[in-house]
Amino acid sequence: MIEREEPIGDQDDWTKVRGVSFAVSFAECNLSHCTFANRNMRETVFRGCRAHEGIFAGVDLTKAVFTGTD
Repeated sequence: MIEREEPIGDQDDWTKVRGVSFAVSFAECNLSHCTFANRNMRETVFRGCRAHEGIFAGVDLTKAVFTGTD
């Protein structure tokens, strides 16, 4: 179930979405300075990425893969 603070509109702010489960992977991406705070990123794959100074506070990275990621 998706919990929203306000209805979805044309200019939606997805940072307000809670309770969404999805699978994502990153390959050869520059994720430096990205914020993933307080997200469920279990089993997410990061291959050959750059992730300098990213924010992963409170993130569930159980079984995540960081092969070749700096």
